[in-house]
This record gives sequence, C-alpha cells and structure tokens, in this order.
Amino acid sequence: MWFMFALIYIYLLTWVFAPLFNKLYVPIMLVLFGFLYWGEWLQLFYPVKFLGIGVSTWYVVRNWLFVGFPFFFLGVFISQIICNIDKKTIEEGNLIKICRKLLETVFFEMLLIAGIVSTLIEAVFFKSVEVYLGSFLIVVAVLFLAEKYNNTKENVVSGVGQNLSAGIYYWHVLVLAICNNVWYVLDSSSVFQWIKPILVMIITTILAFILNRVLDKSWIIIKKGKEL
Repeated sequence: MWFMFALIYIYLLTWVFAPLFNKLYVPIMLVLFGFLYWGEWLQLFYPVKFLGIGVSTWYVVRNWLFVGFPFFFLGVFISQIICNIDKKTIEEGNLIKICRKLLETVFFEMLLIAGIVSTLIEAVFFKSVEVYLGSFLIVVAVLFLAEKYNNTKENVVSGVGQNLSAGIYYWHVLVLAICNNVWYVLDSSSVFQWIKPILVMIITTILAFILNRVLDKSWIIIKKGKEL
C-alpha cells in the first residue's frame, strides 16, 4: 500500500512547488527516471551499501521519489500532449504532430506488445526488479491507447476499470498473501510463480465484483430507507 502514501506526498509537494514543477517537470522526470534505472543497475550488478543500508533494500529505489514522481510526471507530460492533440486551433509542435500521426497507426498497439515481451524477457534474465524497462513501455502505450479508444463503446475491460479498479487495488495484497500461504503448504514449485499473478488477478477481480454489487445494493436500501 506504499503507493497510496507516495501519491499523497507527491500531491502535497506538487502543490507547494507548483511554479517550479510547471516549468521544469520534464527535465526533473528524466533525471528521476535515470536515478531509478541506475539504482536497479546497481541492485543487479553492484549492490553497494551506504550507512548500513543496501541499494537492494526495497524502499531505497521503490519509493515516492524514484518511482512515484517520475511516473506521475510522465502522466502529466502525456496528458499535455493528448490535450494539445485535441486542440486544433493551437500552434502544433513537432512532438504533437508525430503523436497525432502515430495514433492513426498501430504503433502504440505494437509498443504495448513490445513492452509485454520485454518485461517477460527481463523477468527471465534479471528475475525481480523494481520497474522493468518493458513496464515503462507498457505505461506509455496504455496512456496513449486510452486516448485512441476514448470514444469506443463501454466493454468488459472499461467496465472493470471504471467500477472495480479501486476494489482490486485495495484487496489484491490480501489475496496475494493468502495465495502465498496456501500454495506454500501445497506446493512450492517455481511453476506457481508464473501462475500466481494470473490467479491473483482473477480472484481479486471476482472479489471486487461481488463487493461492488453488495455495496451498490446496500446504498439502494439505505436510499430507499431515507425516502420512507
């Protein structure tokens, strides 16, 4: 749940330093991404320690500064591009023109596939790291594809995102912990490590769906009770 607190820190700091971030958030984003992947390189090939704390300790790299802020700024950066793509009257920059053309092709679909393949390859060779390079590609692709398919009709995927995403976020850690404990008793083979993420996603989505329906019905009952 570190992400929730990281987001609170980021919102507070963004509010305090808004004038600075408004002008310099792109170079700050690039610097922080550099520190993120440099820290991961150290974890893999040169696990140094400073004042008794190793770079491989999870919170040294995975925190609000080196993961939270750069991805937050990435979202802001891409949203600015997308907003400018939608505004026909403004003077277009080269990057905006390029992105507008790319949205008319299958480039971002291919980028998404490349990110998934890269993530799987990195997982095989480097095992667990904080943020795969493929994950970065996936995030960029998904943000642009969200704009590309913004006007499509609602489907199962968009319904899950709109109605169940909060529940999935809240409960996935509990489901993961239960799966780890149950499977540790039954079988500790490495095959389960590949099955586990899919299993957690399925169980968590079903749980979020059930709780969402229960809450919806509860609110309806409460509302009717107030009307009476």
